[in-house]
Amino acid sequence: QAERGWAEVAVAESAEGFDPGAWDGIFAANAALEGVIASLPPEGEPRPAVIGYDLVPRNAEALRAGRIDCLISQKPEFQAREGIMLLYRSVVLGELPPPRVEAPLEIFLKENAPA
Repeated sequence: QAERGWAEVAVAESAEGFDPGAWDGIFAANAALEGVIASLPPEGEPRPAVIGYDLVPRNAEALRAGRIDCLISQKPEFQAREGIMLLYRSVVLGELPPPRVEAPLEIFLKENAPA
């Protein structure tokens, strides 16, 4: 059985003053991702792996360009449709909503990023 190591984790509200050279990997949520990308060293220099949320156009472009290594899409179309259907079933049909709704995620790498 392999020994498991510990990872140092830091949480920040923004990428202001961020030093990417101090980390092996970065997970940035939503708007912070743009600041992280801007602070990365130039192409060809060592940099941490970068993972973020949302397959919005600017993130997809950075993924295809190799500035982001992985994007997690929360399937906003599915979430919106499911929310509207739950509201309809509750208000119109009088059904109680389920206590939990499973929502699939999509993981995008450079190789499977939409064009």
